[in-house]
Amino acid sequence: MPQLFLIRHAPTWQDPNLASKNWQLSPEAETSITPLAAYLEAKDIDSVVTSEELKAMETGRILAKQLNKPVSFFSGLEEHNRTGVTYLEYQEWNATLERFFKMPNVLVLGQETATEAKERFAKALYTLLKIYADQKLAVVSHATVMALFVASHNGLDSWKFWQTLKMPDLLVLNLPEFKLEARL
Repeated sequence: MPQLFLIRHAPTWQDPNLASKNWQLSPEAETSITPLAAYLEAKDIDSVVTSEELKAMETGRILAKQLNKPVSFFSGLEEHNRTGVTYLEYQEWNATLERFFKMPNVLVLGQETATEAKERFAKALYTLLKIYADQKLAVVSHATVMALFVASHNGLDSWKFWQTLKMPDLLVLNLPEFKLEARL
């Protein structure tokens, strides 16, 4: 059965003075990617594709280097558009994200509703799967859009699922239904 390997980026430095899309990876990021690379090496993936956000691009570059595979960047895989959102402390961030997930058609945060972010991400994934139809892909992206997409295809609560995602995290999805088969 064909599979898609969906990866949340590695740990970041959270800099309150920068937009989250510009955060860089933390020093332990490379080490945290190594178990994912070992798993993916056994799966014989062909390519790594990432969102165009810095933390995903850096994660993808490290992963591709460890696997000796090509890496490319693809628009549409980015995190929920949070343009204009200032840094929020942990409790306020979680409360805001809970509203975002629980009210998917209401603009709660940034420039996209949860539904709009999920649809953009899904369109990008569907396009990638057509472009790379004959390849096994590892796609590096972000927790919010991953949670929205995976939850919608697996009958899961997207808010609860988002809370379980680690940095990094690897989700194995069976195609074409995008059924969650495994996590690393």
